[in-house]
Amino acid sequence: MDWIPALLKHLAIARSAVVASFLTSAALLLLPRVAPAYVTQPPASWAPVLLAASLFCGCLLAIWVLEAVSLIAKRCFAVAKVSRALKVSLDRHETGVLHWMGRDPAELWILTGSITRSRRRPDSN
Repeated sequence: MDWIPALLKHLAIARSAVVASFLTSAALLLLPRVAPAYVTQPPASWAPVLLAASLFCGCLLAIWVLEAVSLIAKRCFAVAKVSRALKVSLDRHETGVLHWMGRDPAELWILTGSITRSRRRPDSN
């Protein structure tokens, strides 16, 4: 009975073969019902084999997809946890710079004393 783990290990390595066999068996099962003009019905003796192959390969694909999703979710949560731990609040100088940068540019010119609207000379015609 140690041929089962060897088979599963081999199938884990040959993922493209599993995907190809799933697509082929699913196509042979479903396409004759959907598009009978294009795909002929396989022999009735193939039905249990096609069903077993599609179920087996579908389960393997579902396990691999869930494994990949859980790995990605773990990485995302780890990155979020680290970034939250590194998050430091701004001190008053940094906050002041941000407030200064958020002001209206017209007000900045007036406050610094450079060009103001009151210093402009009216046109004398």
